[in-house]
Amino acid sequence: MPRALPGFLLLSALAMAAEQPPALAPAPAPAPQPSAAVSLAEAIAWADAANEGPAIAATQVARALAVQRQARSLLLPSATATAGYGTLSNQDDWWGGRSDETLSGSLALTWYLYNGQALPGLRQTERQTEAARLSAWEVRRALAFTVTDGFLDVHAAEQSVAAAERRRATAAQSLTDAKARLNAGLAARGEVARVEVEDASADLALTTARRSLATARLILADVIVRDVPAALGDAIDLEALVAAKVTFQAIPLRAQGETVDVFDPAPPVSLDSVSNPAVQSRLVRTASSLRPDLRALRENLAATQQAVAQNRNQYLPDLTANASYSDRDSNAPRSPENSPEWRASLNLSWNIFDGGRREAQIDAALASRSELALRVMQAERRVVRDLALAAQDLVSGRAAVRQAEVQVKAARINAEDVNQRAKQGLATALEVADANVAAFEADSELVRRRLALAQSWFALRKVIGLWPLDSVPTR
Repeated sequence: MPRALPGFLLLSALAMAAEQPPALAPAPAPAPQPSAAVSLAEAIAWADAANEGPAIAATQVARALAVQRQARSLLLPSATATAGYGTLSNQDDWWGGRSDETLSGSLALTWYLYNGQALPGLRQTERQTEAARLSAWEVRRALAFTVTDGFLDVHAAEQSVAAAERRRATAAQSLTDAKARLNAGLAARGEVARVEVEDASADLALTTARRSLATARLILADVIVRDVPAALGDAIDLEALVAAKVTFQAIPLRAQGETVDVFDPAPPVSLDSVSNPAVQSRLVRTASSLRPDLRALRENLAATQQAVAQNRNQYLPDLTANASYSDRDSNAPRSPENSPEWRASLNLSWNIFDGGRREAQIDAALASRSELALRVMQAERRVVRDLALAAQDLVSGRAAVRQAEVQVKAARINAEDVNQRAKQGLATALEVADANVAAFEADSELVRRRLALAQSWFALRKVIGLWPLDSVPTR
């Protein structure tokens, strides 16, 4: 009996444990919620707020405004106040005496009634200020397209990494199968060596793709001045772009809450019609009236015309009105009577000869005007060329993407067929490796062509004078 007691106690403990309710298992940790994908509009807004480019352009506008105020000051009167105090010891008296003291003060007013250089100079600075504002707007627009390019590069790099990972997985499986066939005596060593080469090549391709992705993210982070989020939204609907279901139209250009360029919106332009000469002519006119860089060039050209007028007006005389009031007080015994004095005068000054300085300045201003006129002509001519090239790239890019999609479909079907035949012993590992390489190359080519198509679309918008997206910042 004593020997049975431990067994009895053990059975009793097990029975009591069975009657107790089972302990609740710890609740699984909630799955992390995927962060919302960052849109292209958000990335552009980040860059516009944090990148130094717009801030530098804003300081240039502030400097132009300061120069404009300086030019305006020549049209306004200037007032000058002076005050003086003098003391002189009395040395004529042998016993000395108190010093002679004199207090004086004056107020002078000068006003250029006519200054031939002042008004053209003011108009010149006004044009230069407007050019600086338009250039600042163009800096922000160019920055938005830089963000867009970085956005597209990151997307393309991510797709390249995905294609390289598929190739790497298939190559690893092919190598495993090839070694198994070699051990079973169903494959030659040369076949396994060829598959090992493909496995190493797939690993290198994956490493290269990941490095390209890291580089693209670093470049984009430098532009938006913050770390690139893990998830990025689509920059554009490529399927709609390939199907020519995307349209665009010119919109009023706004900056800092004010309409900089009032442009009558034209009917939407479809992608099928961008190669039409009539449509391209209309888009050229749109770009000519909408693009800030072209408008800034024209403003600078107008400024040089005012500079020519300013220098030519040096041949004209200046008419100045002067008025002054002065008073003095002195305790010197022999000082004149202390009384206030008023003076008014009109002065006419005429620089008849200055050694040829005016002629040289006029020639320099004329040369600057000719240079800017040629630059405007060159920029307008390049708009025609760039628009035609962007339209051609867009049309050919759509065809290239369609061909690449068909190629990817065929390569994947071929890879699946080869893998199925390999499982049945009807295809060698070399055939599997070749099919894997062909599928990867087709995927990579599709990524490149999609990237080129998206870039050509945004290039067309940039040439016309639009922003990457229809939304335009207003601050």
